[in-house]
Amino acid sequence: MINFLTGSFLTIRQRLFRMSLLAVLFFALIGVILVLSTANVREKIDRIVEGRLQKVVENSRVSRVFGLVNSRVLVLQKTFYERPEYLEREIVEVRGRLQGMLVNTEDATLRQLLVVFVEQLDQFHDESKRVNFLLLWRSEQDREFVSQIQKIQDYITNKTIDLTLAGTDNSYLNSLILQLSGYRESLLEISNANASEDPRDLLYDHPNTEYPLLGKLRSLSERIKMLTAVDGEVARFSSALERDLETYLFLMQRYPEVLQALGESISSLNSSAELILNKLDRLSAEEEMLALEVRSEIQKTIVSTVSGVILLLLIMALLFWVTHQRIFVAHISAPMDKIKKRLDAFTRGDMQTPMMLERHDEWHEIESGFNRMISSLQDSVEALIDSESRYREIYVNATEGIFKSTLDGRLLEVNPAIVEMLGFTTEDEALESITSLGGQLYEDPQDRKRFLEKLLLGGRVMNFETRVRIKDDELLWISMSGHIVWDEQHDARYIEGMIRDISVEKHAQLVLEKLQAYTQNIIDSMPSMLIGVDGDQRVTLWNRQVEIETGRSSVEVYGLPLTEVFALLRPSSYLSSLEQTLSAREPARLLKVGGDQRAGDGERRFFDLLIYPLETEDSRGAVIHIDDATERVGLEEMMVRSEKMQSVGSLASGLAHEINNPLAVILQNAQVLSRRYSPDLGKNRETAEELGTSIETIIEYHQLRGCDNIVASITSAGNRAAKIVENIQSFSRRDMSSFTPSSLVDLLEKTLQLAASDYDLRHKYAFHKVKIVREFKPLEDIVCEPSQIQQVILTLIKNAAQALSQVTEAPQLTLRVFPSGEGHACLQVEDNGAGIETEVAKRIFDPFYTTRDVGVGTGLGLSIAYYIVTQNHNGYLGVSSEPGSGSCFEMLLPFNNASIARALASKSRQQGADKDREG
Repeated sequence: MINFLTGSFLTIRQRLFRMSLLAVLFFALIGVILVLSTANVREKIDRIVEGRLQKVVENSRVSRVFGLVNSRVLVLQKTFYERPEYLEREIVEVRGRLQGMLVNTEDATLRQLLVVFVEQLDQFHDESKRVNFLLLWRSEQDREFVSQIQKIQDYITNKTIDLTLAGTDNSYLNSLILQLSGYRESLLEISNANASEDPRDLLYDHPNTEYPLLGKLRSLSERIKMLTAVDGEVARFSSALERDLETYLFLMQRYPEVLQALGESISSLNSSAELILNKLDRLSAEEEMLALEVRSEIQKTIVSTVSGVILLLLIMALLFWVTHQRIFVAHISAPMDKIKKRLDAFTRGDMQTPMMLERHDEWHEIESGFNRMISSLQDSVEALIDSESRYREIYVNATEGIFKSTLDGRLLEVNPAIVEMLGFTTEDEALESITSLGGQLYEDPQDRKRFLEKLLLGGRVMNFETRVRIKDDELLWISMSGHIVWDEQHDARYIEGMIRDISVEKHAQLVLEKLQAYTQNIIDSMPSMLIGVDGDQRVTLWNRQVEIETGRSSVEVYGLPLTEVFALLRPSSYLSSLEQTLSAREPARLLKVGGDQRAGDGERRFFDLLIYPLETEDSRGAVIHIDDATERVGLEEMMVRSEKMQSVGSLASGLAHEINNPLAVILQNAQVLSRRYSPDLGKNRETAEELGTSIETIIEYHQLRGCDNIVASITSAGNRAAKIVENIQSFSRRDMSSFTPSSLVDLLEKTLQLAASDYDLRHKYAFHKVKIVREFKPLEDIVCEPSQIQQVILTLIKNAAQALSQVTEAPQLTLRVFPSGEGHACLQVEDNGAGIETEVAKRIFDPFYTTRDVGVGTGLGLSIAYYIVTQNHNGYLGVSSEPGSGSCFEMLLPFNNASIARALASKSRQQGADKDREG
């Protein structure tokens, strides 16, 4: 095998292939041996397990079958009596199973025990049949005795009736009937005792113990013998009954003996069953021992097989190790030592001697390659000289400066471009003039230190910008790149680098930066928000106003998707328009786009958006111009609300006019109906007399039927409706005639008294439990319509009471009256209820807007109050609230309303002119 792997003309690849082939063959051999060993082990284990399992299965089957048989026999022992067909069926089934066990059982002892068990089962069968026979005969005989007694009783009863009809003495027959009734009761008692008897109670009694019913049977037999025969029929009955009782008594004397014999048979049968079960337990224990023996035999087989395989593997491993060592030393280690020696000589300067390995494998290719490299080395040296010449030409004619300098700042070499850049005439002049770069050339010596730090840290610096001082103290912007040249000991020798004059570029950059800063200042000074995006909707512009609104700087959001950094608006509100502008290159305008809520007051904000396309030379984008339209939207809502209130006033005026007409008819007819019942009108009396009655009777009838109360209710309801209509007309008509100077505090106190007596406030909202806090400051009277202002105050108090009805602890209503600014009185109604949501507060004064359940409120109370204050009194009514912190309604009324004062003065002048004309 060694010669097979170490032939003289084999390559390393061929040797490795042959070695791999041998490894495959060896492992295949191992696999064959393992398969053969495994098959032998499997066959041997199968034989061992098969023989043992047959015994285990047989014993397990016998144990299971006998367990079932024994269970059925035990059940049969408790249910054998009075069920002969069940007894026969079970005996046949059990005997069949026992015969099957005898046929399949190989153990002699167990077979002998099963034979004895079968014999005892047959004996139990015979004894059980005798007991069942006696039980069935006894039951039939009990019924027969009762039937015979019943027949003779019927016979004597019929005879007694015949004698009674014939007038013959029959007293002896009555005595006989009573005697027979006693016999019949005794027989029934014996029959019931037999029926309730459990034969199993007598199976194991002592042989000398007398059967309990024998005494009753003897007593009945003696009493039957005493029966007096009065005629032939009774004599025959007495004789037959006596014979049957003697037979019955005889058999019942044998009955305990039969039961005791059956009990002995059951005991023997149970003993045999116990012996069989013990034998089966011993067989199970033997099965466990067999299992342990099988396990030991299998373990020995496996150990012997594994030991053989391990020994074979060790031999093969040793063989492969020896082969590997021979191949590695001869074909890898020795050639590598020769190559190492030749390379060491090459590094010492021997570039002429060729490499001699004298091999015919892959090492020969390495030898040829090395020798070709040596032969071409001379050509490379000549090319290097030519390259140096070309480099020198480039160095001299380059437009950018090239230099060498020491790390301590001394120039070693410069090209003509640097000489000209620094203002010198020759290279020698430049080298002599500049002896310290940090102190002479750099405007800021710290730039030299920073440049060196970067060089030492990274070994190379690119485009380092600084200002230098050239000849005649002129300043020049340069861009410098360089690297450190290291020696063999990795010590820094010098710095090589290039210098480029960037003064023109720097000046242009400064101008561009100023222009960019100026443009950015213009953009940041705009009060509107400006956002620029590219075609992928990433932020390119973010002015100062956007930074203030979002709290994020332009540096932070630059290049990020707009939808991730701009949260004032939902993306769905503007994204489709932005995409349309980017694709179609057409501007888009969005008005009153809903945004977030102010952090201070929670008011929702609205914005106007103008999106217009923006195109540059290399890309497309868009600019979004955003204005805060919240105040404008609020003014528009106030105008809409004012128009709504004017519409409500017109509607109320028309509604009051339309209601007045039918209401007048109702009140007039109610009044006429009351007069038709009046006894003071002669026409009423005449009509009543024509109908055959009197007006007093009709009046009494109407009083008894409650008609007068109905008419009074109609009149009262009509008057209340008329008052409501009058209030509506007063609400919708700005009549200056009822405006008078009034005390706001007095109006408030009167309204509190009305609220305290209001049914809804007392019973629905428990107004009497609310703590009233008064904070009044002195102020002059206001010109107003008192009833309307009281209506407004009552509405505010009712709304506050409703809010406080949900407060379980310390509900409080605070009322404030104080002067506000110049010329206005302020009334505040504040509660500590649950507060009002922002959306509800914005619509709370709208007509027909309510948060109550259907049928509880109409939503007109606060809208009417708002109309009264703003339209009729030129005042202000508003609400401030936070959820969970209560609400505060505020009403401002002018002390001297100019328009009202002018109207009152005009009316006074008109009244004076009318009086002059009348005079």
